[in-house]
Amino acid sequence: MAERPPHQKAGKLNKPPTDKPTFQRFSGSFRESERTVICTNVPESGAPSLQARHEEEKQRWNEILKDVGLNLPVVNLTRLSRRPISLHAGEPQLLRVTLESMTAVEEVFLTVHRLRLKQSPIRVFADIPWTERMRRREEKSTHLKLRDVNAVFIHGVPECTVMDTVEAKTHECSQ
Repeated sequence: MAERPPHQKAGKLNKPPTDKPTFQRFSGSFRESERTVICTNVPESGAPSLQARHEEEKQRWNEILKDVGLNLPVVNLTRLSRRPISLHAGEPQLLRVTLESMTAVEEVFLTVHRLRLKQSPIRVFADIPWTERMRRREEKSTHLKLRDVNAVFIHGVPECTVMDTVEAKTHECSQ
């Protein structure tokens, strides 16, 4: 019986270990979602090739930045897909834009209100991970439940029938 090399297990084809450094998806101590923004109502490109569509998306993003008075480099642009049966089937797909740093994202958020002044349908939001969105929904629902439980209802103020002013000041209905 032939012996297997130590890096292979029975029944599995494993590659031998290498001394190459492992790829780190996220650089630094922050998540990638902290460097990304989500844009809605950005018209989709009708170009046939992927390269031409990507270039057109970059041009549209640069036009948006120009409208708000910024000039920031883009790391990546991605159109997010949606389910075949969706409430937003006729609308353009969301555009996910990855910027170089969190300060660039802050600059975008501080100036994006200018799009509304120009009455543009385009909106820019923070890229919030699914787990964070679910946590916020749960907090909101528990807050609404507790709000109804802890409510104090006041049905009226008791009427003070004491005529004497001295007694009225010491009576419980005036306190």
